[in-house]
Amino acid sequence: MLPPLERRMLLYTSILPRFCAPLCAAIMPAEMQQLAADDFLKHLRHSNLFLIALDDEGIWFRFHHLFADLLRHRLHLSGDANVVVRLHLAASHWFEANRLTDEAITHALAAGDDTRAAELVEEHIDVLLDDENWRGLAQRLALLPESTKHRPALLIAQGWVQQFRYRPTSILALVEEAEEHLAGWSSSPQVERMRGDLAALRGLAYLFTGQAAQSLAAGQQALPLIPIKRSYVRGLVELFYIRAKAHLGERAAAVAQAQLWLQQQPQHPNARTFRLLLTLCSLYYEAFELEQLQTTSLLYRQIAAQARRPLSVGWTSYLLGWLHYQKNELKLAEQYFGEVVEQPLMVHTRAAIDSWSGLALTQLAQGRVEAAQRQAHHLHRFLVESGLVDLTIFADALLHYLNLLTGNVVQVSESYAQNLPGQLGLDLWPSPAFVLALAQIRQGGHVQLAAAARLLADCRAYYVHISMPWRLLQLEIMEALLHAAAGNRNAVLEALRKLVTACEAQGALRIFVDAGPALKPYLHELAAAGVAPSYIAWILAAFDAGQGSPLLLGRRLRQPTVWRSQRAPRCSAPMP
Repeated sequence: MLPPLERRMLLYTSILPRFCAPLCAAIMPAEMQQLAADDFLKHLRHSNLFLIALDDEGIWFRFHHLFADLLRHRLHLSGDANVVVRLHLAASHWFEANRLTDEAITHALAAGDDTRAAELVEEHIDVLLDDENWRGLAQRLALLPESTKHRPALLIAQGWVQQFRYRPTSILALVEEAEEHLAGWSSSPQVERMRGDLAALRGLAYLFTGQAAQSLAAGQQALPLIPIKRSYVRGLVELFYIRAKAHLGERAAAVAQAQLWLQQQPQHPNARTFRLLLTLCSLYYEAFELEQLQTTSLLYRQIAAQARRPLSVGWTSYLLGWLHYQKNELKLAEQYFGEVVEQPLMVHTRAAIDSWSGLALTQLAQGRVEAAQRQAHHLHRFLVESGLVDLTIFADALLHYLNLLTGNVVQVSESYAQNLPGQLGLDLWPSPAFVLALAQIRQGGHVQLAAAARLLADCRAYYVHISMPWRLLQLEIMEALLHAAAGNRNAVLEALRKLVTACEAQGALRIFVDAGPALKPYLHELAAAGVAPSYIAWILAAFDAGQGSPLLLGRRLRQPTVWRSQRAPRCSAPMP
């Protein structure tokens, strides 16, 4: 039989999913302070009162869940709801003081103090962002009642989550709502901080939708308001500010700025370091500069893996997979893409979508048609289950693209040509608009070819406007296919001459091979005329089934072996 004070404490500790002696002492009312928490726990252990140790050191404990339910029921029958509120608030303050924020939030909510819970979430937004733990931020926001989620700081937090989910429209809606709330607020350091974050979110949304000038202007507004010590947010602003410069034709200046800011970083990497490395990788990716991309991605991967940052490692997995795919190094491409799709919830949504697309195309290039189609279905399911139904058009387009690459005539919806700026701005692989144009070219009728020409002209105008060299190369191979379908030999040769010149130094093959055999006679003709004969011979060799041609006419290849010992570090580090 426990003494009266210990019986009361037994009831009080039942509100705690786990507890230790200092926590028990912290929730004791003043009249019970003479009760030593250590002695209380020892007594419980010796009395065998359904106490379960949670660690080998005997620090943390919990009650058996049935016993805890019984105790909480008895506490409820005592009739003093204020006691339970005070207990939860005391526990919340103890957890906060000991940097156990999730439990501090949970107990604040249990006490009915929604404002305190919201403030706890707000105070630790940067901590989670700096750790690249956006899933943790999303989980905390999900705990809060709807009534709190319209606080400006929490609207901003939701905006950061939507950034990771790649939802520019949602970002802008949240920004506009937060700005309405702030309109009547007096200026203060807190308000200026939020205004900086709102400018940052707006600039990101503009970048995602191809509005480079507006993105640059938002970056210029945000940079003075966001100090370098806020490493993730500052780095993200610098990312879209620099990329906007590149999209406006200042690519050399953009690269130089990213390199300068990176050199000024302290030796110990932080979230800003990773964003600047991602910025450089993005610039090389968009410019189709494969050697620089490989060097920078490997460096980024090394330091991100050492810092246990799975989101950054995921970016490098996609970038290196894409790079090796372009070079027709299919085993390496499959390994890197596979790392992302095995754990898609650990990475940025764009990296997940593009890695699934890359894995499907890599498997198709190896003759594994059914496996490639399964990847498209897996991507569709992932998007639906993640609540990203508006992005399922990219999974559908991927499946159509796979069918087109295997030589099938596919009917593609005209809706793939709608909202070109929004679609092309997301810069996902493959583009639904390009898939529609390819389907029209394959159909080959006069009306279809004219429609493809108009669509490609619209795409060209967009990519010229935002200065996207890699996408322009893709566009030019599509235009070469259009000219070939129309029987315009000279236009095909001229387009391919430019492409060969642009791609030779990079060692890129897939851009030609994925176009299919229609261009092979023209490549032979260029080589015979002395245009990069060695490089073209390499391209032509890659058309052979053994080198990964997608047009296999039913022939299946043996699935290549993946040697785990040769794999790069996997994107499996736990969230901090």
